Amino acid sequence: MSGLQLLLLLLFITNISSAQDLKGTIKDKHSGDFLIGVSIKVASRSIYSDGYGKFIVSGIKLGDTITFSSIGYRAVNYIVDNSNLDHLVIYMEQATILLDEVKINPLRNYRADSLKFREEFAKTFNYSKPKFKDIFITKNYSSNVPRHPNQANNSTASLISVDVLSVISLLGKKRNPQSKL
Repeated sequence: MSGLQLLLLLLFITNISSAQDLKGTIKDKHSGDFLIGVSIKVASRSIYSDGYGKFIVSGIKLGDTITFSSIGYRAVNYIVDNSNLDHLVIYMEQATILLDEVKINPLRNYRADSLKFREEFAKTFNYSKPKFKDIFITKNYSSNVPRHPNQANNSTASLISVDVLSVISLLGKKRNPQSKL
């Protein structure tokens, strides 16, 4: 049994020692510019290239497949071999995206929409400053709104309620409709 354990330990140590670091740079195939933020995926791990297109992937074994992908570029798969582990240069080619034609057809009745919007926004656009009676909030004592436990029904604890924004607009200096929107 100890011989089997020794063999497993030896295989584990050689497996760890075979892991290497892969260093490299990612460039555009046509312009030669460094590509920033390229996603580099190895198995379940994922890293990104830095501001100069450089990357370092640790724990790489021979035969691992590395996928380089970025928006607007075709993905590149690289299989790790013994050559060029210190400075690998990956060239990525731009992918062209063809879009279908978009047609815009006016199928709406703009006159009906305009009339509908006029009715909907009439209160806003036909602004008139509030009157003195508009600053008071009417109370509905027959509503089923829960009251504070200390306040009885039809209590005179609050005789009147005032809408503060209406008071400000009543006393405000600007009278034009644009300032009230």
